[in-house]
Amino acid sequence: MAKVLIVDDSATARLALRIAVERDGVHVVIGEASTGKQAIQAVTRLRPDIVLVDVYLADETGIDVAADIMATCATPILVVTSVDPHNPQLAYRSLEAGALDIRPKLPAPSHPDYETERKRLVRIIEALSSIPVVTRRRAPRPSAAGAQHELVQRAASTAGRLQPPALLLIGGSTGAPVVVRSLLEALPRPFPIPIAIAQHVAEGFALSLATWLSQATGHDVRICDTIQRLRPGVVYLAPDACHLVPLPEGCIGPQRNTEGLLAVPSIDLLFQRAAVTHGATAIGVLLTGMGADGSQGMLELRVAGAATIAQQPETCVVDSMPRKAIELGAAHRVLPPDAIADELLRLVSAEEGPRDASPSV
Repeated sequence: MAKVLIVDDSATARLALRIAVERDGVHVVIGEASTGKQAIQAVTRLRPDIVLVDVYLADETGIDVAADIMATCATPILVVTSVDPHNPQLAYRSLEAGALDIRPKLPAPSHPDYETERKRLVRIIEALSSIPVVTRRRAPRPSAAGAQHELVQRAASTAGRLQPPALLLIGGSTGAPVVVRSLLEALPRPFPIPIAIAQHVAEGFALSLATWLSQATGHDVRICDTIQRLRPGVVYLAPDACHLVPLPEGCIGPQRNTEGLLAVPSIDLLFQRAAVTHGATAIGVLLTGMGADGSQGMLELRVAGAATIAQQPETCVVDSMPRKAIELGAAHRVLPPDAIADELLRLVSAEEGPRDASPSV
């Protein structure tokens, strides 16, 4: 039996991981932590056999936390993340910090692969918890404010020249429909690349939103209720009670399984799937809204080399969504609404050199 410590700034994620780890009665979770400081204290006090740590915490990276643990109280560490675990920069930095392995977070319990992936995770925990580890000297640590940006910069540095954009993604919640309308009004018709929008709306309002945007802006706005090939000049919206997800081979479609995701349609899911299917050819825009939906997905877009734009918090009806993305270092640009359209036009029309990894306002 392995004694497990879970480090994640999301209480929901910690609970989901605890349930997965303890379901078989083989391992036991002896503690949880949401910050690096709590993690170090818990490791020192509880002496777990293994630590499961997320990559992105509220004000620091889990990779820095792993390095601190290895420098103060060496313990086997498994990085568990929603970011692509095969990302070479992420994998390299995790191993460099002293982690033994990096694994993806589990899918939702309703997913057909959940039990298979859960059992695989349990086996990995059992194997890694018995590996002897030694104390590692800690390299100089960047400031807390720059920790998230430093990881993004390393990943972005591998992107090379900006590839021609192929898909524009827009996510918004409270107060965003008006901003979306103004953005579409300012963009040429037809727009040279497809546009996919995840806008939080109450069930039953998706069609009226599409109709309103189409009539107000002159764009071809469609409810994406079947798998379709992405076409330039078309604006895609999720159907009622569904997510909207880019698919391989230049397609897009609805995802009707919404369990495990609080926001429908999920901006995080839209962005995360686009990071996989489109990578550096995507553009992500995160607008006003309540909560944190879209911030993690935007970070994954940026790590993949995409251009990312967050609405300037001072111009938001509710600023928590873009502010969270900015705090994570996920935003390549932070702009007011009237400047976002200009930036989008620049991105789709101008050739650039290597994309600057540091955010600008």
